[in-house]
Order: sequence, then structure tokens, then C-alpha cells
Amino acid sequence: MSLLNELIAQNLIEETVLAQLGARSSQLTDIENVRQLSRKQLIEEEQLQSFFAARYHVPLLSQAQAPPAPLNDFTLCRHIYQETKVLLASFGDRCGGILSLYSDLFSLDKISYHFDTPLLWYWSTSQQIEALRQLSDNSEKQHSDMSAVELSQHILEKAIGQNCSDIHFEAGMDGFVIRFRVDGYLHDAMKFSTDVQAPLLSRIKILAGMDIAVKRRPQDGHYSYHASNGDSYDLRVSSIPTEMGEKLVIRMLDQAPTQYKLDTLGFLPEDLEVLYKACQMDSGLILVVGPTGSGKTTTLYAMLNEMNSREKNIMTVEDPVEYHIPEINQVSVQPDQHLTFAEALRAFLRQDPDIILVGEIRDEETAAIAIKAALTGHLVLSTLHSVDAATTMQRLNNLGVDLNLLADTLKVVLSQRLVRRLCPHDIDQASCLRCHGTGYSGRIPVYEILQVNRTISDRIKAGVLGKDLTAPGSGVFFHSFEQTMQRLVEKGITDREELKKIALDI
Repeated sequence: MSLLNELIAQNLIEETVLAQLGARSSQLTDIENVRQLSRKQLIEEEQLQSFFAARYHVPLLSQAQAPPAPLNDFTLCRHIYQETKVLLASFGDRCGGILSLYSDLFSLDKISYHFDTPLLWYWSTSQQIEALRQLSDNSEKQHSDMSAVELSQHILEKAIGQNCSDIHFEAGMDGFVIRFRVDGYLHDAMKFSTDVQAPLLSRIKILAGMDIAVKRRPQDGHYSYHASNGDSYDLRVSSIPTEMGEKLVIRMLDQAPTQYKLDTLGFLPEDLEVLYKACQMDSGLILVVGPTGSGKTTTLYAMLNEMNSREKNIMTVEDPVEYHIPEINQVSVQPDQHLTFAEALRAFLRQDPDIILVGEIRDEETAAIAIKAALTGHLVLSTLHSVDAATTMQRLNNLGVDLNLLADTLKVVLSQRLVRRLCPHDIDQASCLRCHGTGYSGRIPVYEILQVNRTISDRIKAGVLGKDLTAPGSGVFFHSFEQTMQRLVEKGITDREELKKIALDI
């Protein structure tokens, strides 16, 4: 049944009214004819909204779980409305679109491509949409009138509310864009005109102790920020010149110590026991390996928290210190002062340490001193760039470590990657504060744990390295990536699509 016939059947339009459409009505679609009737005030748009909401399976705006608020990306909002008569708005933590009789209903899929999450759709009237547009215009004016101080704070608070790890400030062809990295993925968060860029970046650079006059070479800086929720963040700021202007990135490091506990990182219970036992060792070498951004440092800090005690002298050397832990002696490398990993390790050995953390083993000298410390009764923890646990021994051997010494000191190798965790809430619930409608909430490690026992130690001394070390039938057992992946899927913690993204890497 056609749209006009449906309206007539439900007594929403009288047949006699159709005669007033004129001769051109046969050349128009049904929806265009209904619009003509509305413009001529032959029908009331308010009387039709329930019908259209039911016909297109879209709830009425009055049934929204949260009242609409102006979208932060005013430029995108204005452009889409001009093109499609669809008004974008925020509904709590979700983004949505408000439709009316005059909206282009064939453009909804195209509009959705601008967002990383599914949009909420609501039906309303053109009059109500126009009233909401006035609110959006007022909000845009308020944002444009905000000082750089207010705007920088607004951006930081919004980023913290979304559990953002990095904020990107970028100049583009169509404006100044701010992007948030959440759970490893970047998405557009705000967009402003380019005249906002200079004062905003200058404000952040001043706070970070950077030179605002220098815009043609990279700079680094940092400062502390105390959020409105009471949490403290260490903000690492980096700038670099690009063809479109200066780009700035803020790395947000939450300083809450309770975040770094082994039992909160996502390790399965049976594997947690292995890590807890490793934390109780008196000496030896424990390595966490993987590519950049795989959570190695966070895991090491969690292990340090487990070991932390007034009875132990714990010392760390990092580049730089990322998280400050009470009662632990932490040192940042300073190459310009000739304070390298190797120099700091030499000094540590004269400081009566029990536990030493080395931010990264990246050269032969650091590797040699770390092995020496592990041999002389200290527990040494560090990271290493290696593909997996089994090839770690080959990597250390390439750095000049003697295989006999390695076999005697190495105790545990943990290799890990990060994938997004499935949100326990329904993806369609606009009120889900945990995942913001993405279906994912936080990240979880996919890992393998290799415990060096007598069998593995003997194989290392014999020069059996790489994949051959843990090959099937070798008599060596360890928790592999594949086993962890299978258990995560079985427990409903993540999905197979997320795991496919790292399958080729391992």
C-alpha cells in the first residue's frame, strides 16, 4: 500500500484534500506530496509524526531516554542539516539524529559513516527541530566565546569522561579537529574553526613548559592536571610541525595507584597464580615483551605494586617515569646528563637493591648489566621488543647475552597484546556510560606465559631458540596466545573479530 493510501486508510488525510495538490502531483513521490500538503497547511505535521515514527520504526523524540543537547561538532552538525534536514544531537553519552517530514531519509546510512558508533534516531516535527537548532547556535556561540583556558579544561574533562588515553589536536582542510583515542581507537570528538587553534595550543604549551614561539620544530613537555572527579593526571605533551599547521598530542596518564593491580588487568585466574608466584621470587629475570602500546609497562607496574613493601628496596629506571608509586625509588634517564639505563643500573647495584625495574632493555650494555644483577641475587624486571615469548631468548642472544647466563637467570617471560573487552551492557542502550554505545568497554590482554623450568633451561644452554624451544612434542608446556584467545571467547570477554586483528602479528 502506498504512503498516501496508508494515510487515507488511517483517516489522517481526506481524499478530497489530494485534489488540491495540482497536476504536478503525479510527477512527485508520495512523501513529496505530503510535504506539499503540509506547506499549504492542508494537514498538520504534528498529527502525522506518530504515524511516521511507527512506519519507519523510529521512536518519537518525546520518548528519548535523555533530553537532546547540542553536538560538540558544530561544523558537521550545520553541514548535515543544510544537506539533509537531519539535526544531530547528543543524548546522554550517545549521538543521535532527529528526523522530520522534511528530512532526507535516504541519507541516514551516509550520515552514520561520520561516526564510530551506531546512531540513535528519533522522529519529531520541523518546528521542534528549528527550536533545537536555536539552542545549538547559542551553544556554538558560547564555545566560540570561551577563552583558551576554559576550552582546554572543557576538552580535558570530556576526554577524562570517555576514558581517553590520548588527545590529538590537528588542523585540517575544513577546520581544527580534536580526536580522542579510546580503547586504542581514534575518533573525532570536536571540531572548531581554525582561529581557535593558536590560542588553545599556546595555552597548553605554556602549561607544559614549552616555548610558544617555537612552531617549526618538535617539542616535548608535561604538566599535572587535577580533574573535577578528584583524580590526578600526568599529561605528556608533544608537538610537531605539519603542512597544515602545528599538531599537538597529549598522553593522559592516570596517577591513581589502585588502577595498577594484577587482578584488575584482565588476566585469567589460573594465569594470575603464575604471576603472583613470580612476584615472590628472590632473584632472577622477569620479562614482559611485545610491541609498543601492548600494555607492558602497566603490567610491570602492577607487579611492582604486588611486591611493594617497606622491607624491600625497590628501584626503577625509566624513560621517563610514567606512574609514581609511593615508597619506590624511581629514576628518569637523562641522556644529556649522561644518565642512561646502563649508568643508572651500575649505580643501583651500589644502593643495596632488592628489586630493580629497567624500563626497557634496548642495547648490549643494558642487557649485560641486567643479567649481572639477576645473577648476583637481585630480582630484575624489564621489557623487551620481541614478537613472542619463545623468540625472546633469540633477541637477548642477539644483544650479546651468553646463553648459559641467560638459562640460569631467566625465570618468566610474559608476551602480550591488547584487544577491546566486550561491554556487559546492551549496545543499543543509550544510557550505557561504560561503553558509550560502542559495545566495547576497556581493553584486556591476550598473552602467553613461558615459565623457565629445568627442561627449558637445558634447551637454552643447548642453543635451541625461537619457535623450536616450545615446539609441539618438545616436552615444554606454556600458556600460549591461542589458548588464551580461546578462553577469552568462551568466557564472553571479547569476540573473534577483535582477536583476528592480532592473529597475523603472532
